[in-house]
Amino acid sequence: MSWIIPISRPSAAQHRLICFPYAGGGASIFQPWRDFLTDGIDLFALQPPGRERRFAEPPIADLRALVSASLDALAPLADRPLILFGHSLGAIVAFETARALQERGKPAALLMVSGRQAPDLPSRRRPIAHLADDAFIEELGRLNGTPKEVLETPELMALLMPMLRADFTIADTYRRQPGAPLSCPILALGSEDDEWIDEPGLDAWRHETNGDFDMRIFPGDHFYLNRYLDQLVPFLCGAALRH
Repeated sequence: MSWIIPISRPSAAQHRLICFPYAGGGASIFQPWRDFLTDGIDLFALQPPGRERRFAEPPIADLRALVSASLDALAPLADRPLILFGHSLGAIVAFETARALQERGKPAALLMVSGRQAPDLPSRRRPIAHLADDAFIEELGRLNGTPKEVLETPELMALLMPMLRADFTIADTYRRQPGAPLSCPILALGSEDDEWIDEPGLDAWRHETNGDFDMRIFPGDHFYLNRYLDQLVPFLCGAALRH
């Protein structure tokens, strides 16, 4: 199955925006973005295995393998400027993909990271991937990213557990490896009521680029991006079109 899912209708848009989902998410979380897109942007989303259309495939719990597969999937789209966006775990995958693209001599035009402190800072969220099922599910509920009815359906959670644990294993064990700063600009995004992110942690992303840096704070909690699309998506499109 395809690693890259087109979200917008095919066009001759100059820029391609590639979105990386947060832990437990799939490409479908970006479907609502289609209603707020600006002309000149083609929207695509990464679809890792173990979820949605790729539910039958084993999930990946290794960041290097995930980034390597992402690079191969992006190759056919690299004939136009690539804008990478990722939220939470997706921010780290997008960042490491941007680093790998730069190493290949094909740097991204812009990296947009959301809901994650700079990669050289320790996470303010305690690790959960190692917890027993009941405690793991309880912590998922605290994160407020999984619908309550899903968390309260044991049969469904049993099916989703391998994918969720794989995603949180990557998030919990991530450590930035040494390497040169990016050459592309970075736009860091956060929200006012995210208990795991503060402005200094978000601002520290500026040290990951030799290019321009900007930061924007939105209303809402850690999952603000699902609730303020009318503000977020036009803002991202505007930033993308400037690069």
